Amino acid sequence: MFHLSAATAPGAGFRFDINALRALAVIAVLLFHFDHDLFSGGFVGVDIFFVISGYLMTAIILKGLAQGNFSPLRFYKMRAKRIVPALTVVCGICLLFGFCNFGMIKFELLSRHVRDSLLFVSNFTYLRESTDYFGADAFSKILLHSWSLSVEWQFYLLYPLLLIAYTKIFKNKSPLYLISLLFVVSLGLSIYYAHANANLAYYMLHTRAFELLMGAFAFSYKMKADKNDKLSSGFEILGYILLCGSIVFFDGKLTWPGYFALIPTCGTFLVLAAQRDRRVYRFAPIQFLGKISYSLYLVHWPILTLFNVYSVKLPAWAFISLSLGAASLLYVSVERRRDYAYKCFAAYLLCLGLAICAKENLFMFRYPEDLRFTKREIHNQFYGGEELSLKYADKSKFSDTILLDNVVVFGDSFMRQYAPLLDAYGVKTVRVLNNGCYSSADFYTAAEKRSSCDLRFSAPEKPQLHIFTYAAHHASSTESQTIFSRKLKGKTESSTLIS
Repeated sequence: MFHLSAATAPGAGFRFDINALRALAVIAVLLFHFDHDLFSGGFVGVDIFFVISGYLMTAIILKGLAQGNFSPLRFYKMRAKRIVPALTVVCGICLLFGFCNFGMIKFELLSRHVRDSLLFVSNFTYLRESTDYFGADAFSKILLHSWSLSVEWQFYLLYPLLLIAYTKIFKNKSPLYLISLLFVVSLGLSIYYAHANANLAYYMLHTRAFELLMGAFAFSYKMKADKNDKLSSGFEILGYILLCGSIVFFDGKLTWPGYFALIPTCGTFLVLAAQRDRRVYRFAPIQFLGKISYSLYLVHWPILTLFNVYSVKLPAWAFISLSLGAASLLYVSVERRRDYAYKCFAAYLLCLGLAICAKENLFMFRYPEDLRFTKREIHNQFYGGEELSLKYADKSKFSDTILLDNVVVFGDSFMRQYAPLLDAYGVKTVRVLNNGCYSSADFYTAAEKRSSCDLRFSAPEKPQLHIFTYAAHHASSTESQTIFSRKLKGKTESSTLIS
């Protein structure tokens, strides 16, 4: 993700300033994840990496197109050789750890995340799971940080094809016109969705692309700008002021990315455009951190979350030491090598295949026979039964005949907890339950509504709405009893049984 230049050691044209930016970014992310109070804006390290990646990818593509020897397949192959080996090792170790230590539900979740990380679609997965990157549930997702790799890979797939098509159609037009258009569209979408759907804005390519394209602007400026020491020095200083200010003063309460993300991305743009080669950049520890930044990014979050599984709070020195040690080992033994060829591809397919098998519950032999339940079976038997999901709901349970002879139970997790009690008393129920969703649309603001909850209040052709239509229609001829209620936003929300 972060070391996309061809060189792995300093040489002609090597950018020490880029390695320094990588070091700053990865340390910011590392300390932010360890303790949000250390650097409350450390999450902007990912945005810095995006700009660097966009810069280097644009350089590779445009130089290849200018020389007439750019090959998309060769480009994809080089990116895969750069990213996939280390990612495969980390995913494989996580999968092995889960196999040996996790129960069925947690292992199924991990295997799904391993699969989607290796397929570079994990950003869609975490969006679908409504994962709050800044929330407590983030620590239950061992590979949550892979979302950024998925965004980058999706960018790698589309970006060169768009540039190739543009240069073929508009032979005499600068690619900057296309880049500028894509930048404006992406920034506009990011600003809109940062307020309308924060998770979508955070995880999706179309709301993040402007950050990668900021790197394209840095490359284009680099090619055109005349050497001016005072100007470039000013760019560099202002850039680091913006970056350090973002890392120190920003926090997870901001609508992100949106227009706030322009501050660290512009800061990165200024440093890249400045092209300064200062002595401090050549300082060995800075260059070392820059070199291992991809490996360090890959290993630090699994280390933190796996210890969190067992409620072990690592001291800062232990977390940093473990992360640096594991990253150094991964860098030396895997990342810096380039001679994997088909061995790497075979290992990738093996890890992906095992993850798919685990996701499909093909490793049930690990458990005693009387405990071999799928996640859906466990959910239905012990945690309240049917959901709003059209994919899994047994529609035969929602017919008029069934409803006449059963109690309809609906609500969120507050209502779900009483479902086993109703079973114990022999109450026949039909259940429509969804965690985190209020029982009435009146309790939602526009910003709070989630797609999984919106199903309850829209699309009347869906079967779960049939239940509510039925309940409302028969309200005058049935006994309606409110058995649980709570105060929400100054209103009372009730969980109701209609028999």
